[in-house]
Amino acid sequence: MDGIKRCEMFRAIRKRLCENNGIPFLEEKCPTPNKWCIGTCPECDHWLERINACLEKMTENGESIDYSGIEEIYTSWKDEEWGDSLHTNNQ
Repeated sequence: MDGIKRCEMFRAIRKRLCENNGIPFLEEKCPTPNKWCIGTCPECDHWLERINACLEKMTENGESIDYSGIEEIYTSWKDEEWGDSLHTNNQ
């Protein structure tokens, strides 16, 4: 998976976590020029830290975190990138 796709997948996961848990999703498109993107950058790390802080506060307050849909996002990106090769090699 190239960096741009990895970045898009991580962003989709962060967005879903925010939507599921009532956290405002304030991210803009990745500022890293496409050809230099490795999938993570200081900007993405900043947003991840912000979301993690919100999720930690939720657990401290006794609230549960809704992770629904995260596995589907990962699976859809993984299947798009690698197809069924991961599933058929372990038969």
